[in-house]
Amino acid sequence: PHETTAAQAPPSDNRLRGRQGHSTAPAGHRSISLGADPGALLAGLPAMLGFTPQDSLVLIGLQPVSKDGPPRGSNPGDRATTHATVTFQVGPVVRADLDGDSTEEALDTFCAALGAPISDTVPTDQCPQAIILVIGATPARAVDVFTDTRTQLALAGIPVHTSHWAQEIADHQEWATYDLHTQLWVDEGTIPVQSANPVALHAGVTNALNFAAREAMECWLDQQDPPLAGQAEPQCLDAALHQLLAKTEEILDGLTTVEDAMADLALLTAIARLCGEPRSQAFLITTSIGMPSPVIRSLLAATARHTTGDVRSNVLYVLTQVLVGNGEGVVAFHTARRAVCEATSAMGWKDNQVLVIALKTGLALQIVKDKVAIATEVLNGKNPREHVPADTRE
Repeated sequence: PHETTAAQAPPSDNRLRGRQGHSTAPAGHRSISLGADPGALLAGLPAMLGFTPQDSLVLIGLQPVSKDGPPRGSNPGDRATTHATVTFQVGPVVRADLDGDSTEEALDTFCAALGAPISDTVPTDQCPQAIILVIGATPARAVDVFTDTRTQLALAGIPVHTSHWAQEIADHQEWATYDLHTQLWVDEGTIPVQSANPVALHAGVTNALNFAAREAMECWLDQQDPPLAGQAEPQCLDAALHQLLAKTEEILDGLTTVEDAMADLALLTAIARLCGEPRSQAFLITTSIGMPSPVIRSLLAATARHTTGDVRSNVLYVLTQVLVGNGEGVVAFHTARRAVCEATSAMGWKDNQVLVIALKTGLALQIVKDKVAIATEVLNGKNPREHVPADTRE
């Protein structure tokens, strides 16, 4: 997530900040400061979305977090009156095609995820707000989109924080800010080097997926031959989990590569077995937390490409939660939506539909945390009704 400190600050100090990651581990968060430049927000957009948007409307939600403190510039010894500083933490980030049919659905999703309408008793600068970004088209077309989007957001009680336009997301590309109140272009600048952007750097540290374009993300999970054969036997699940853990350790130790592991059909078959059982699903999600996440994600994606029907639906169900745990919300939403579209049974549709709704409402991370907590208790031997071999627990 990212934060914007704006409500009580002068315009020149309107800083965009963020907290690292969406980690489910009980670790502290360290702020990422994007400064006062909207170009820094635009430069970090590919890392937030997982791909570089083109001809897109992007909505970024801001959730208010109030903090009490002395006024800016006061000395520690002064008897200054304490006031509330409102910090905005970035919540949902939703993208839609500029000239497509997905705008209405994107707005509905965004409003549902951002929260309840504004109460008349709460100041506007302390309520959820939205940043509108238009990528592509002309400045005149961007103004039309800004105006129409503000109208739709106003119906849901969501005010617009700022509106920005850029022809494309590229280093040194010009951007401009449009003020919806004065109906004037009020600021401009250039997008800084994306590779130096703190959000992009953090995405690199977590090995988050970054596709060249949305089309690349859409075909990421296309099915391939040969299909995996066979279904899991319950007694084989512990062996399959141990096989996956051993292979993951080999990859992290540099003894083999992810690419070689993704070509190992026996390993992919073991992963498919794990995804078919609720208990082993939780264990699989737990093993992905932290450094193993990119490895488990890649292996799950490879397994999904070689499976069909309910088996594939189960794999996509687990993959979605691994992506959520690594903070890759947009790719997770795409994966869950694809699973729903492909589902061949009511059960497969139901499981993945729950994740789609959870991603829309911002509850998906809590679902993952709950499963990790349960699986961790089992792995630590605190649940006597479950049995996991000692070497697996280690």
